[in-house]
Formats: sequence, structure tokens, C-alpha cells
Amino acid sequence: MKPIQIEKATLDIPFVDANGKTQLVIEFDRTDENIKRLYASFEDLEKTKNELSVTEDGNVIDDAKDFIKDIMDPIFGEGTFDKVYALCPSVVAAVVHFYKMSMALKEELEMDDFKNFEDKYLS
Repeated sequence: MKPIQIEKATLDIPFVDANGKTQLVIEFDRTDENIKRLYASFEDLEKTKNELSVTEDGNVIDDAKDFIKDIMDPIFGEGTFDKVYALCPSVVAAVVHFYKMSMALKEELEMDDFKNFEDKYLS
């Protein structure tokens, strides 16, 4: 009998500097619950982007920082936001990084789904 290859449980997301040197690797745990959190985060971002506005004390940066941290850490692990923010201490950059991470994962997960379908039914 041909052995069954166990799928890797995580996807690695490397962050590289301008010279291509890896500065940080974030792991995404491919559990069903975490994939659901990832897709729910798209909806959360969409709903909240218009709600984040300058508060009476002008603290939109802190509000946005808390918001993106509350989304990023449950998906990628506790402390992920702080690690990403340390690379470039900007909330805008952190949001852009989160968006890029999410879109890359979405694409990867969809390709895996297609490949699994192709292997099962088209091979």
C-alpha cells in the first residue's frame, strides 16, 4: 500500500528585508477554526474600517493598533502583532502587513483546495 503523506500543519510566512534576508517567520496554524478566524477577519476589517475615526482626544492610532492586534494575534499566535510592529513601528504598516499575510494565505489555501480536488478527481 502506498503511504499517505501527512500534510504540514502550518504555513510559514517569511518577512524579508530589502536584501532578501529573513527577519521574521510567522506560522499560520491550518486548523479549521483558525481558517474560519482568518476569513472572519476580512469581514471584521471591512466593518470596522469606517468606524475607526479620530476620537475626541485624537487617538485613532491607538484605536487602530488595538483593533489590528486583536485580529492578528488570535490568527497568528499571541505576540505576533508586537513582532510585526517591531519590524516597522507603524500601525499603517502593520495593517498592510496583515492584509498581505491574509491575502497570501487565502491564495495558498485556495490553491491547496484546488490541488486536492485535482489530485482526487482529475488525476
